Amino acid sequence: MSDGRAAVWEWRWKPERGEPAPKVTLCPLLYGKTWAYSVEIDDGPASTLAVSLPLLASFSATDAPPGVRGGKSLPLTGGAAVFPLRLGGGNAAYLEGDDLRTLERAGWATLNHGYAHRGNSWEPTGALTPAQLREELFWSQVVLAAESASGRAPAHFVYPNGYMAYQGHLKEFGLRTASRVGGKRASLLSVLPEPLDLDRNYLDESVWSKSPDPLLGLPRAPRSGDWAIDFTHGMDADPASPNGRRWRERLRFVTANDDVWCAPTPVVAAYLRARLSARLETESGRLRLTLPPNEAGSRLTLCMENVSEAALRALPPGCIVHRKGSSAWITTPSLGLSGVAPPARLERIYRGPVGDVRFSRSARVAGVRVLQRGETKPGFRFALGLQTATGAQSLSDGSLEPGWGVWRLYSLLPNASAALAQGLTATADPALVSLEVWALA
Repeated sequence: MSDGRAAVWEWRWKPERGEPAPKVTLCPLLYGKTWAYSVEIDDGPASTLAVSLPLLASFSATDAPPGVRGGKSLPLTGGAAVFPLRLGGGNAAYLEGDDLRTLERAGWATLNHGYAHRGNSWEPTGALTPAQLREELFWSQVVLAAESASGRAPAHFVYPNGYMAYQGHLKEFGLRTASRVGGKRASLLSVLPEPLDLDRNYLDESVWSKSPDPLLGLPRAPRSGDWAIDFTHGMDADPASPNGRRWRERLRFVTANDDVWCAPTPVVAAYLRARLSARLETESGRLRLTLPPNEAGSRLTLCMENVSEAALRALPPGCIVHRKGSSAWITTPSLGLSGVAPPARLERIYRGPVGDVRFSRSARVAGVRVLQRGETKPGFRFALGLQTATGAQSLSDGSLEPGWGVWRLYSLLPNASAALAQGLTATADPALVSLEVWALA
């Protein structure tokens, strides 16, 4: 799906007599900062909300350029990399949809980690076919968009198991950046125009404790253009633990100076793309910024020289302004929409008990998901079929492995056509607690 139109921000003011067109540049990073820092929590553990959010929020950076006083303190935020197989499955160890929306309201980003965290390069059976890769990406984007308060899908992908076979399919589903351990892009200057292999620091305790340096992987003297991305599968809730102490020392180092911009990975990447693609038009008394269609939304920071106080008083609402000497830094409201449009317009036309379902109207079914909590009865076979005008169309007929809080997926899109159906049949079992039907809107 396309977002379809350009995003425009315009500022007009009454110029003083003889006032020339302003000298304006787009800053390399938001707020005029010089380097960036991001945190990613993989696999959607519930501790993301319970531990990581408050820990990061206890540290802050400002919205003022380096060396400029008066900035507002902003809590550190991160990104939650989740896979919808377990999202909303009722397993207390993992995030739920409400948790994701709480994180988003706190400034966090949702990151795509595949639908079922499938694929690896070390097992003979670990390879996925192109059809499987496309299914993973399509349905993860669909479900994550549906769980987001904005209805938008993530723009950033985290490779499950570092499995790089996904790379060639990411752009088809709107994923603009991607990260893994051992990535090849470690600085802002090297990220674009190929942002699909960003490097990360591996900070799980099992790895970090072997070289317990609190600053492992960080630039010791950050330079302009550095971008450090940390990741872990969870942080220790005990601040007195070795892991808790190292995280706090690490975050103190990151925020010790006023030169860092701390933001989720896709937010940093969206700024970099927006800065390069934005068209800036200036003349006396007028400034206009335009982002092309389909560009991820972002705020932008402008540096202006010799701008008058009268002009700054005429700024549109929602801007952040800092001034030092003859220089002014103006950060715009967000241009465009965050995230990306989901890959298809789907709606859940049924969510309820597993069994035979008659739709209220014929629907073009794109896929079915079944929530399993536990082990099915011995000898149980799960049969799932759509009722169409020409007869039954089978989606599944076989045994199920044990699963605790997993949404099993039976898809048509994106590798086949949606099926026009009047209903479905499904065999029930106590371990199968819910069924949902997705159809083209």
